[in-house]
Amino acid sequence: MDIKQWSVYCLFHPQDRTAIRYVGITSQALTQRLNEHMRLPEHNKALRDWLRRLAKAGLIPGVTLLETLYGTRPQAERKEQEYIYCFLSYGHDLLNSKHIKGDKKRLTAHLITLRLNDAMPYAALISTPFNHAAPASTSVCESLHTEPM
Repeated sequence: MDIKQWSVYCLFHPQDRTAIRYVGITSQALTQRLNEHMRLPEHNKALRDWLRRLAKAGLIPGVTLLETLYGTRPQAERKEQEYIYCFLSYGHDLLNSKHIKGDKKRLTAHLITLRLNDAMPYAALISTPFNHAAPASTSVCESLHTEPM
């Protein structure tokens, strides 16, 4: 497997940095990846529709680097999933579909309950019925987080 430098990033509403809408990974520069999101057709319909609404309003989503890592694509995808689950646990209405299988509202409610009850550390989520990889690190997610509006 090919070891690369990966960036885990999030897209947010340009008028509200707390409105995180998407988490992704790339081995490209973030500006290049953002440009691709804006000009290439997205396979994710919800993300595509949100980007079109922003563009129609003359807006471009903001992008923030969450973490840089060296590893394989599967390792980067696992880190991406950790951030997705972390942001979902704070109630962010993410547009991701890749790591969210089944009922997003049920998964989000489950993650929020775990976080609020401090019932299990994020790494322990590997044993829940909702995922197949463990979200482990929350430090960056929690440091960037503010409650969504």
